[in-house]
Amino acid sequence: MKRKIFSLIVLIGLQFVFATSGNCQAWVGSKGTGAFSISYINNLDNTEYFGHGEQYVMVPPDPPCSGLLGFSEQYCQQVPPEGLKLSDFGRLRTQGVYFDVAYSVTDRLGLTVSIPYLAPKYDAPDVETSAYFSAHHFPDGSVPLDDGHYHGFFQDIGFRVRYNVAAHPFLITPFVQYNQPSNGYPTFSHAIVGRNVNSIAFGSYIGGTLGRFLPGAYAQGDYAFAFDEKVLDISRQRSLFEGEFGYFITPEIRAFTTLSGQITHGGLNGPQEVGLPVFSNPKFVHHSQITRDNYLDIAFGAQYSISNRMDVYGLIQHMITGRNIHGLEYGLTFGTSWGWGGSPQRPCHC
Repeated sequence: MKRKIFSLIVLIGLQFVFATSGNCQAWVGSKGTGAFSISYINNLDNTEYFGHGEQYVMVPPDPPCSGLLGFSEQYCQQVPPEGLKLSDFGRLRTQGVYFDVAYSVTDRLGLTVSIPYLAPKYDAPDVETSAYFSAHHFPDGSVPLDDGHYHGFFQDIGFRVRYNVAAHPFLITPFVQYNQPSNGYPTFSHAIVGRNVNSIAFGSYIGGTLGRFLPGAYAQGDYAFAFDEKVLDISRQRSLFEGEFGYFITPEIRAFTTLSGQITHGGLNGPQEVGLPVFSNPKFVHHSQITRDNYLDIAFGAQYSISNRMDVYGLIQHMITGRNIHGLEYGLTFGTSWGWGGSPQRPCHC
């Protein structure tokens, strides 16, 4: 019912985990060149999108909501006959570091390995609300993650292979990406770092310069179809896409904007199809792995090349709309990359 990655994560290239921005993946560096990047991310989610895009839930007056939705009887008695609309779902702050290494095996073949370390913190609403939007308690009464403190884990390792098949009249670079959880991090709570499922995606980048129309400008985009590991025998596949327009203000300074999104095929809509928010309901316990998460994000960023081997970059990202997902109010990314070998390629956060 929510994206705990975020996405960007959201996102490795389009990352198939979270959405990030500012990629240069249609271009493959020359043989023997590579780059290492490290990025700091800071995301704030303070809304919730449900299965039809609504940002609220209705609490029914009967049967007793305490038996179904996790409210106390005293609170349930305050629910009016027409029901109660809830729209305060707390705040999720995620900070972390993203590591990325890219290397060109040949002039056409590029490899990338990446892994994020994420530390989310969930602050529950000030008013009492349902089990969906309060701290997630385990059967023993413990609250291991949603206690208002940061809890960090390494997330998924991403392996991406790109192969450039055409350079004129524009670049075409198909790719395959495999993501695998790096450890058994938890997936039940608000303050989780990911979905902890294996996935594989196939797609292609396309891009080129726009010198004939606007000197110094370029455009690129990509589309991928991802297959996720089944959880509770529920299938999920995802269409991921991103478009980027950039402009070199000077040879050293580049500004860019991106539009990225995801459409999930399969999965469940929350909260109706997920069912009761109780620990005895496996769909609720695994809802972060089985919901139909859709989103559309926009980002603006810039990069400055200190030298031909060192870049610094930054971007700000916002979710325009979503389904079954936490709403990203803003996501900040700042980082640096270092290249080696000839004229090094720039990694995915360039």
